[in-house]
Amino acid sequence: MQFDAAGFGLTRQRRLASSATLPEQRLQIQVDSSNLHLPLRVAGGSLAFVDVDHALAIAIERALSSIKQALSIGSAVSYLLQVELLEARAEQTGDRIVVELVARVTLRTKSGNVYVAQTHSHARNAGAMDARTPRTPSASVTESIASQLQGWISDALPK
Repeated sequence: MQFDAAGFGLTRQRRLASSATLPEQRLQIQVDSSNLHLPLRVAGGSLAFVDVDHALAIAIERALSSIKQALSIGSAVSYLLQVELLEARAEQTGDRIVVELVARVTLRTKSGNVYVAQTHSHARNAGAMDARTPRTPSASVTESIASQLQGWISDALPK
């Protein structure tokens, strides 16, 4: 059975890259999963997580929407937040699933592709897979990475 990163069963095909735009902030989020083999198969189990990249893009968009005031609203500069998924791993032992994601994140200006800042993000979570609860460790992992980036981008963007 395949589950999306939030734990819902899906049959959609993998996206090579996902992106989301927060227009009032002039910030585009681009998640690249081309280094990964998706759907993310759970070792030791019969599960697979699809759309991990899309779920991460949505989690980052949600996290960054709360810092609208911190971004330079009056500035004409637009930014591109490139999130490259470097590693993704999932394994199951009994009813316990461990999910881990590693990403490299680069912030650039859209005009001129000028480097602003770069960081790495890592998240790992374990939990039980319960058919009655759609929330899985993969959802916690994408939210954790998004939360890490929320604090980082607040400091990385020019004031």
